[in-house]
Amino acid sequence: MDAVTTVAQPLTVGDVMTTFKLHIHTDNAAFTDKDNIYADHLEVARILRGVAQGLEEGFDFSHYKTLFDINGNDVGRAAFKAS
Repeated sequence: MDAVTTVAQPLTVGDVMTTFKLHIHTDNAAFTDKDNIYADHLEVARILRGVAQGLEEGFDFSHYKTLFDINGNDVGRAAFKAS
């Protein structure tokens, strides 16, 4: 399974419209658990909480930031990009 989300609320930075782009691959072990059918939901939520915390703390998302699953695997990217 592969989850792709784009938050389509444009922001204006100077004269440039930007979009926050987020991409998460959900096809590895961190997103599966035979005893919990919601394991993928829980891992996506954990990653999104990390992104939200970074936004609140002022991390620079002008360049793509790598997103990691609970096992430390690279599973996606997030950034503000010109639209």
